[in-house]
This record gives sequence, structure tokens and C-alpha cells, in this order.
Amino acid sequence: MRAFWVLLWFSSLGIAQPYINYRGIVNVASYMAPGLPAGSLPQGGMIAIFGSKLGPAAGAQATSFPLGTTLSGVSVTVTQQSTTVNALPVYVGAGQINAIVPSNAPLGRVSVRVTYNGVASNSSPANVVASSFGIITVNGAGFGPGIIQNFATAGLTVNSTQATAQPGQAEILWGTGLGPVAQDNVSPTVANLPVKVEVFVGGQAASVFYSGRSSCCSGIDQINFYVPPAAPAGCYVPVVVRVGGSVVSNTATMAIDPNGAPCTDAANSLSATFRAGGRFGAALLRHEDDQMTVNGATQSFSIDRAALSLRQETGGVWAFNPYVSFPPLGTCTAYGIAGVFPTLSDLPGIAATVKDLNGGASPSLTGPSATASLAQVGTSPALYAGLLATSQNLTGIPLSFFVNGASNTLSGTGGADVGAFKANITANAAPVWTNSTNAATVARASGFTVAWSNAPAGANVISIIGFNVDPANNVSGGFQCLANPSAGSFTVPALALANVPATPAGLAVVRGWISVGAAQLASPVTFTATGLDKGIAIFGSSSQQTVVFQ
Repeated sequence: MRAFWVLLWFSSLGIAQPYINYRGIVNVASYMAPGLPAGSLPQGGMIAIFGSKLGPAAGAQATSFPLGTTLSGVSVTVTQQSTTVNALPVYVGAGQINAIVPSNAPLGRVSVRVTYNGVASNSSPANVVASSFGIITVNGAGFGPGIIQNFATAGLTVNSTQATAQPGQAEILWGTGLGPVAQDNVSPTVANLPVKVEVFVGGQAASVFYSGRSSCCSGIDQINFYVPPAAPAGCYVPVVVRVGGSVVSNTATMAIDPNGAPCTDAANSLSATFRAGGRFGAALLRHEDDQMTVNGATQSFSIDRAALSLRQETGGVWAFNPYVSFPPLGTCTAYGIAGVFPTLSDLPGIAATVKDLNGGASPSLTGPSATASLAQVGTSPALYAGLLATSQNLTGIPLSFFVNGASNTLSGTGGADVGAFKANITANAAPVWTNSTNAATVARASGFTVAWSNAPAGANVISIIGFNVDPANNVSGGFQCLANPSAGSFTVPALALANVPATPAGLAVVRGWISVGAAQLASPVTFTATGLDKGIAIFGSSSQQTVVFQ
């Protein structure tokens, strides 16, 4: 009986102990994962600590200066060997703590520990640097529209697809991580901080006229800049900040129009459909010519795929989905992500914002010589998808499905949410990636150039996508650039590659890749169905190969 009570006592201690999640400490703005180049914690910057039983269930917010080292029984320490300093908690809750890394925190590897009502958490490793900036985004997840304010005679407005910025207009960008200050616990002093700050809008360098703490909030910075005169117009123009000449932030977006009118994406009609919200269907038929490296040997094969998403979206002026909210022609958007996502199927932000729609039993796709069913896969996002063909000689899978120039019919009998539908989509050949051998190894700090020929006649964009995963550090990162097919080449800048993880040594299968493809985004095939506001279908073709990112 005594052993039973001893066991119960130890169990109760374990239940009450605060716990910091594995790699659960990030910049509160960028959410850039530890293990990525921008995943370190900045001195004087605000961080988020995720876990369980970290603080009071109801949550508590610091409301006045000076900030203390304890809030509602919660304290946070940062330790390096014999040196320990106290972070300043500004919000504490059971699952999350927001705190300011003290400006005198030791640089390099440290351990972070939370104490709640006298009970200490596990010790979690982190890396502290002088500066590593994160842009605050509208969705609070570190990607999509940034919290960027337009200066105007009528006052400040948050930039959106309706409230756009004009070239030359002054803007305020909000974030955290510019670097240390003399005191973190008092109302900030408004002054430029002594760190080199560069802002790039659509790849164009902006003129920065203030970079320092905001007067409102400890740990929160603002960067005031002018939209570059040559900045491209569009609804999702990428914005990045580079500090100290080397550390590149997360990528946010802003909307730009030459006349300050609501934005348009001439090359991409999908984004307007998505922002409008409502119930719509989006189908993608795709042919891929792939090369991959296994144990040092190159394997080449082709794949034909199809996928259909039926969804209901809230839409809105800040709506963003990585699969449809593309950058303007000639620019690149980048993502750094916690987790290993080699297929891109589970990236954050791609699920339907309201719900997936039931389109009935498996839709079918009929090509020149075969018919295939698209089975429902996944829970959120839910897709009707199928592997139609591959040259890999897999049992029961045809060697080919699409025929260049031939029509394919996508049809469904309908279900609880969506009625019967039909769409005819013409297949086309992939553009020829003429310098693919030059991309077998990519130096992230240098950028690289992609060249192509034979772009399909109907294609209005060349899409260049790169991605890599680092299983050891549980991180993924990638980029997408859109180019004009008639240009024949495009240089992916180092800014877009900055937070792609390096390829780990010793992998049997190289998991990094680059894809060069073509699609007709400006005028896709449309289809109708009861229960849908709009249906869109696109054919894409691409050449893809594995890549070592250095």
C-alpha cells in the first residue's frame, strides 16, 4: 500500500510539471523553426514558448511598465553554463508563453526553462543571436499578408488587397528581432538600432528611414520604408527583411497597385476566386518528368497525376493560401516550416477555411485511351486524387495517360454538397529545362539561374519551385518563383534560398528537389455544378530533379 501512495505522489508531480515542446521555442512573429538559418532567438526580441501546463489556464497579459520577471506565477530563465538571466513574460497561458529575450542574454547555445508556481519545466535548448528579424503577419503564423501600414493623408491603414500601396509610398512594417536595447522592461526609446537593416519588396531594395523599437511595446520593432519605384504590382508581392547583411526573415506579402486601386493578379486568376470566398472546385492535372538520386545513382521516370479539391472559403482582403496566392511574375515567395513535408501536401494554410465539400463517389478522368477514378484522400485538406500513370512499371498502373494536345474529361456524379460536373482539359508537354545539370548542386548563398525552351503555347507562367527537408532537425523549407515564359531564363535569388535547409550528408535518398513547370493560370478551364459558385481546372507540366542544397 505504501508503494502505491509513493507512486501516486510521483505521478501527481509529473502531471503538474510544466513541459516545453520539442523545438517549441520560436520567434513570435516569424515562427521560423529552430534549425533553419532564421530560427535563432534574438536578444531583446519577443519569442513564443509552446508546451503544456506552462501557466494559468485562463491566460494572463502584462498590462503596464515596468515589466517584471514573473507574471501570474510564471518565470522564464535563459542559461548558458554558469550564467542565468531572466526573460520578461508578457503573456502566459497553459499552452503558450510570449516573453522577451533579455538584451543581455548570452549569445550562442543556451537552455530555456519555465517555472510555474514553483515547479520547473524541462530544459529546452535554443540558440541566441544578436539580431534575427521576424515579420508579423495577419494570420499570426509567419506567412501571407504582413502587418504593414500604408502612410496616407487620411491616416494609417493596414495594407490589404483593397487598401493597396503605391510605388514611392511610405510604409510601416511590424515585427521583432532587430537587436538588444539598454532596458527591456520599460517603455521603449524611439531610436534607430545599430544593425544594418535591408527591406526587399518584390526583390527590389527599399529605402529604409527608421528601424528600431516601436514606442508602444517592449520587444516589438517597426521598420519604416518607401515602396521601391520599380516594385511590381500584385496582390501578394513578397516582402523580406535582411539584418546584419546575412540573416533573412520570413517572407510576408503586401498588395501594390500603381494607382492605389484594389489589386489584381493579371497572371493568376485563381487568387481572385479564392479571395471572393464561397464554394468552389479546383482541379489540377499534371505531367511530371522526374529525376531522383538513390545511393548515388540517377533514376529517371515520368508521372501523370490528377487532384480535385471541392471547398468552401471565407475569402476576404487578407485571405491567403500557398497553393493559389502566388507572387507576381519575376518574383519569389519562400517558406520555412517546422516538420518534414516532402510532398507539400500538409503545408500550413492550405486546408479549407470553412469546410471541404462532398462531391460524391470518386470522380473519373477519361483520357484518349483510358479512364481512371480519383479516390478521396486526406481529412483536411480533403482531395480527390489519383496516380494515373508512371513509367516505373508499377503493377496495375499504366505507363502513360496524358497525350500532348489531347483532351481529358473530368466528371463527377455529385454528392451531398456538390452536384454533377464535367470539365474538358487539354494536356500539353513540359517545357525543356535546358540547364538542369547546373542545378544538381545549389549554393544557397549565391542563387542560381534556370533556363528553358519549348514552353507550351497556352502557358502564361513558368513556375520554379524548390524544396528541401532536414529530418534530423525536423525542418522543411522552400520557395516558388513565377517567370514569364518568353523570358527563357530566370535567376532565383539568394533571398529566396536563405531559409531552405541544407542537404544533410549521408542520405541514401536525396530529398531536396527543384521543379520547372508551365501552367495556364490566367484563363483556366471553368466548369459548373449545383452547390459551386465556380469551378476551375488547370493542366500543368513540369521537369523535376533532386538537388543538393549547400
